[in-house]
Amino acid sequence: MQPIQNPEINDGTSLFNIPSTEDLAALERANALLERQLELLNHCAGLRQRFTTFHQHAENVEEISVGVREIVTDSEKNNGDIEMDRADSAYADNDIRLTATTFTNDTIVKVALPPSPPTTATARALMYSLLKALHSYGAPSHRLETIMQAVGEGLFTPCTLYYLPTFLILHFHTTSTAAAEHQLLKSRGGMNFSKLDPLYELCKKIIRREICHGSAVASLEEIVGASDPFHELLIVAMYPLSAFTSAIMFFHGGWKDAGMSALLACIPAGLRLVANRWSFLWWTYELLSCVLVSLVASLLSQHFCYSSVLLSAIVSLLPGYTITSAMLESVTRNIVSGSVRLAYVAAYLCFMSLGATLSPLLVTAFRGQGFLRQPPVADGVCGLEQTIQVHYTWLILMVPLYVVSYNYYLQIPYRMWPSTLYTAIAGYAAGFLTKRIFHCPPELNALAAALAIGLLANVHSKFTNRISSHAIVAGVFVQVPGSWGMRGVLAFAYGEVERGIYWTYQMLVICVAIAAAL
Repeated sequence: MQPIQNPEINDGTSLFNIPSTEDLAALERANALLERQLELLNHCAGLRQRFTTFHQHAENVEEISVGVREIVTDSEKNNGDIEMDRADSAYADNDIRLTATTFTNDTIVKVALPPSPPTTATARALMYSLLKALHSYGAPSHRLETIMQAVGEGLFTPCTLYYLPTFLILHFHTTSTAAAEHQLLKSRGGMNFSKLDPLYELCKKIIRREICHGSAVASLEEIVGASDPFHELLIVAMYPLSAFTSAIMFFHGGWKDAGMSALLACIPAGLRLVANRWSFLWWTYELLSCVLVSLVASLLSQHFCYSSVLLSAIVSLLPGYTITSAMLESVTRNIVSGSVRLAYVAAYLCFMSLGATLSPLLVTAFRGQGFLRQPPVADGVCGLEQTIQVHYTWLILMVPLYVVSYNYYLQIPYRMWPSTLYTAIAGYAAGFLTKRIFHCPPELNALAAALAIGLLANVHSKFTNRISSHAIVAGVFVQVPGSWGMRGVLAFAYGEVERGIYWTYQMLVICVAIAAAL
């Protein structure tokens, strides 16, 4: 039987038509386009969710085509073809930046879609690194949970944060691609606003899905690896300045008391450099500083006011911001964290008071007076507690100098100094006026000062769209709530129970007022 050479059907068409060259070219283009579309869909696990977000902003469109950096020409507009290409080299190989091109009757509208979501493992690693950096650079503890939850939503990785002052638990929820996981972080924390500000900006980009995973990791590594704006020697050089100004502003000292405080502040400054060299000394840093400062102040108590010199020389060691953070956490219902921090403050103040009271006992015994449990205060040396030994106009200069010393200590860049200066000055002025003019009790003084600080800091944040925590921290340092606690513990140590209760109560009330106003 002969094979059928060209079988035909009744209408004259061939059963096995050979496609033309144009048909083959069109088929190849269709296959290439289909392969690229499949590759894109396979890569974008969360594409459907982001399309839903896009549709909410693009309702009156006739057709939506998804591509990567589309190149649309007039001829392609007619037939609807879109040429797709990889993202530029600024993104990692596995990251694709999406845009959506909507075709209407007359115009082509391009809308940028968020970057493709990272894998679960890489997203969790990024969130862990972000949490460590935020905690290390001074992010407010009562806002860490909110920030991390928002970052988790931006990375399609839901999480919950459990916070303690030096111990954090980051719990990742179960998803369709990964099981639940706990990651533990142990960190002492710290403050560095030169890195906290760009870190906040990075978090905002992640939350708004304006940055891909590869770029976020690179930005985070750049922030963490950046050098500090101020050297350690410059920071310790600010200790005498803060002691000099605080002796006049807060502890009712005169010019000679302020000068002696500046000299004695070199003791904790020098011990800080030594502790940086031998880290085991950090465990006794506060005790050694208080012992040495109190020893010199006791020996010179016949010529200088002991209490003013002592408290102003160690003002940089007082846990004022820690107390405020503890009360703020308690007010925001973070009971466990606030209670732990309050217990730490109590132990810390007792540790410092031990060093402050040990030296006077040894000095009185060395002079042959026995172990007298009383502060070495000579008659006529110290002024009254409610008086200022210098003219009021000098305070206008003292407040900015005090804030400048803490700007170096907190690693606040120069561009952020204006906000810290006017916020701290406004807070000090509000407290000073309510105390000196209206003769208000300490609770109202602290509330007025905190309201001024919080109002200006929030106004600054609204107008600049930047963080304001640096201004709030500087304002809290000007209120020096830690000095009230130190006075209370010293009063208890010298048997003045009523004064000790009064100072401790005032410390707690002031911190609550600051927390409520902020």
